[in-house]
Amino acid sequence: MLYLLADYLGFPGILNLIRYLSFRTGGAVATALFLGLLIGPRFIAWLRIKQGKGQPIREDGPQSHLAKRGTPTMGGLMILTALGVSVLLWMDLTNPYVWACLAVTFGFGLIGFLDDLDKVRKASHKGVSGRARLIAEFVIAGAAAALITQYNGTELYLPFFSFRLDLGPAYIVFAAFTIVAFGNAVNLTDGLDGLATMPVIIASVAFMLIVYLVGNAKYAEYLGIPYVEGAGDLAIFCGAIVGAGTVLNEADLHAALEAGAEFIVSPGLTEPLARAAASSGVPFLPGVANAGDIMRGLDLGLDRFKFFPAVASGGLPALRALSGPFGKVAFCPTGGIGEVDVATWLAEPSVACVGGSWIVPRGAPDLSEIRANAERAARLGH
Repeated sequence: MLYLLADYLGFPGILNLIRYLSFRTGGAVATALFLGLLIGPRFIAWLRIKQGKGQPIREDGPQSHLAKRGTPTMGGLMILTALGVSVLLWMDLTNPYVWACLAVTFGFGLIGFLDDLDKVRKASHKGVSGRARLIAEFVIAGAAAALITQYNGTELYLPFFSFRLDLGPAYIVFAAFTIVAFGNAVNLTDGLDGLATMPVIIASVAFMLIVYLVGNAKYAEYLGIPYVEGAGDLAIFCGAIVGAGTVLNEADLHAALEAGAEFIVSPGLTEPLARAAASSGVPFLPGVANAGDIMRGLDLGLDRFKFFPAVASGGLPALRALSGPFGKVAFCPTGGIGEVDVATWLAEPSVACVGGSWIVPRGAPDLSEIRANAERAARLGH
């Protein structure tokens, strides 16, 4: 919508920024994140009241999943709301790929809504039959694939090898199968209880990179991958998904556990998040910056905290002052601490460990460098 408006006005002044894909992608992430944070807590509370017992958990699954009994289902409605508003606001609505992706996303969302509604009404993990879901998914995916082929043909590319194969009408069948398979793979990756936020975010980040490169003629030529005009706009779509799924609340906790997290660290301390972490049995390290935060944490049964932001909150003098009245509390100072400062912080009796972003430098991730930094950091405490 903003792109069409700026285009109509001739992209004057600051509106010229809307020409740039990176700017609109950032705007989509921020918009979806803001909407998620705005409506998330109220929406989850409303679902909890309406649903009562919440998401039924399979008894034949891992015992750790039983801790999530009572988590409200249909949280995807919150994500779809934030996603829809963000996409319509920032994307070029004349791009057919936008409508194809929206059709698949909201079509599959409707199927998920009907499935969850059936589960809640029956108080069972069995919702709409698998056959009915698959038929509906193939119809939606097939329609979207047919729309895409009208603008981009029916050729299948093998990246980096400049190999292409024209599948003809079979391309629609192949594309529909791929969409349905990857859509269901998210649920399989997530486990057995349908809490799929984290896998969706991971997949969206990967697809955001792919469509950005494919939609950029220079990058596509350099990497030997096909250039698809207009595909770059879908980076905005993927960015909106990432922003809509990044919400710091109880639902995020369960999503992180589903992704394999063995402990949880948060920048601050809220009672709902602390109680959810306690009920799940996962080690929880919330951020504190003052005596009030620590006292609230102690009331919730916590005695291990992340002192954050450590340097901005007063550094070592502030930590020593807090350690006096809270002698049984252990801290993990984080924020503004460099590698050269670690030994000084670890020398404090109240410090159990130290966190530092220097282990993962800014920019494109270099796994070998990160591994070397992590190994070096592990030796600092010995």
